[in-house]
Amino acid sequence: FLPAEASHHQRRAPHTSDLLDERDLRRLLQHFPAMAARFIGGLELVRAYKFVQRDCEKFPVPSGKARFVRGSTERAPPHFWYERLYLTEATQPEPKPRDISLRSTTKKVMPVGAAEAAAPAAPQDGVPVEAFLVPLRGIADFKFLQTAVETCEKMRNYDLLQSPTLDCLIQFKWEAFVSGLFFRDAMLFFLLIVAFSAQAVLSPESFTRDPAVDPVLFYLGFVPLPFVAGLWLWFLRHELRTVGMRGSLWAHVCGDLWDALDVVTLGGMLAVVVTQLAELAIGIYGRGAPLSVAEDFPASSILAALALPVAWFTSLFFMLGYEQSGKLIRMVLEISYGIRWFLIVLLATLSGFAFSFYALYQAGTGTVELPEVGPYEVSDGVFGYDSPYSAMLTGFGLMLGDFDMQEFGGSVNPSLTAALFVLFMVLVNIVYLNLLIAIMGDTFDEVQESAKAQYLYSLAKIILEYEEVLPPDVRSKNTQWFPEYLQVLVPQSAGGARAAAEEEWPGRMQALSRRMRDVVKEEVGNANQDVRAVREEVNDIKGDVAQVKSDVAALSSKLDKLLELFADDAAKKKNRKKKS
Repeated sequence: FLPAEASHHQRRAPHTSDLLDERDLRRLLQHFPAMAARFIGGLELVRAYKFVQRDCEKFPVPSGKARFVRGSTERAPPHFWYERLYLTEATQPEPKPRDISLRSTTKKVMPVGAAEAAAPAAPQDGVPVEAFLVPLRGIADFKFLQTAVETCEKMRNYDLLQSPTLDCLIQFKWEAFVSGLFFRDAMLFFLLIVAFSAQAVLSPESFTRDPAVDPVLFYLGFVPLPFVAGLWLWFLRHELRTVGMRGSLWAHVCGDLWDALDVVTLGGMLAVVVTQLAELAIGIYGRGAPLSVAEDFPASSILAALALPVAWFTSLFFMLGYEQSGKLIRMVLEISYGIRWFLIVLLATLSGFAFSFYALYQAGTGTVELPEVGPYEVSDGVFGYDSPYSAMLTGFGLMLGDFDMQEFGGSVNPSLTAALFVLFMVLVNIVYLNLLIAIMGDTFDEVQESAKAQYLYSLAKIILEYEEVLPPDVRSKNTQWFPEYLQVLVPQSAGGARAAAEEEWPGRMQALSRRMRDVVKEEVGNANQDVRAVREEVNDIKGDVAQVKSDVAALSSKLDKLLELFADDAAKKKNRKKKS
């Protein structure tokens, strides 16, 4: 920390963390993804100079807010947080409601000169905060996050996005402009599917009314149509822009599941509405009123039955932007992906047994003799084996427990049919279904262990979808959305938030890991205490040994003196004898 105001050198001169350009990191992620992931994952936020946080030592942090992330063109701008947070929120008037667009979605910051003229006193209430800096220059560039996401998809591991550097980057981009656009599109898409559902399901009923007798109900069927058309064109515009950026419709569809669902949804809506209007025109000018849903709208009803589930499932995309629902949607997708090979094995087994039962019943009588009722003989046909297709459906029903053992008598060999049935029930209902539960449980633990990273991956994909359609000059010149540096303000009580996050159920594997980590820490702490006690005893022993050595040295010096005295006395006696 430097006590003085920021000098030109401190604010603009290169630091050690600036020597690595984001383009170098992108190349490293592309060619050495594992090495780059370990490097970026190990990067921690660095403390900012004191003058960056000056006059903002405390700030009233909202509940649930873990940190603030803002962009800056300088590495260490003086009074940055005081001007960005306190002055902006304390002195600016409430903004007027306005439409959110790609041109303006961020809060306007008061110029420094104007802020100093009406600057209120520094905040005294709030939580103590600390200022940090993301130690990489230029990572707000669109291509860096895109490369990081592609690396995670290639490795099928999203922990890289949970690193402090990328976590702050995703939070900044989300709060800077994407969240407002995403919320707007979520509301519009919800209105679209509601209007489309009304058009597909309710409008045919209205069209069956005679316009001469009941014109209000007849023309009421056209009410959802302008909403469907307008909103459909809105989302078609976004899809066309994305297709233009990616080069082809095939690249757009193959790029992401949600993009493919968007195309199918918009195509299905168009097919349903056009077919419905065509059937309406044919019915009115062909048969005349009144119309019938069963006779005049069969094709549009079939298309609606296919388009409606896809449209409502596509709406789940807009749940990915919110943490709790986003984690749940990612869980559904990952579990579905995790059981893909199991479903192939189950389909192969189910097909084999279904065709086997079909062959046995086709060669048999196909009827079951039931107990006589008075003078009448009663028999019943075997249900579900009229064709290979129906045999597949019946086999699926067998897996769910829908069977009647009396029907075995209608096969060519009832004993063989019963044996195959027992084998099917043991293999599918006991082995396969329990295996499915185990696979889904393991996938749940795996996803829950990295739930935060999965959510950040969803946010990153949403951010890239909106950034991708921005013009290149906006991405290169807009310093509010693509700044040179990222400044971070963290409450000193962040340990509380971290502790709260630790209390959330993370899955069995991570819970065991945490428990093992706590036990290891406890044992290491005990071992350290024992080592310190042993060291103290050793030091005491060393002190005693030193004392003994000093005593021995003192005794040896005394003995030397005594020997000298004895030698002198012996010499004196010898001299006396010579004289006498």
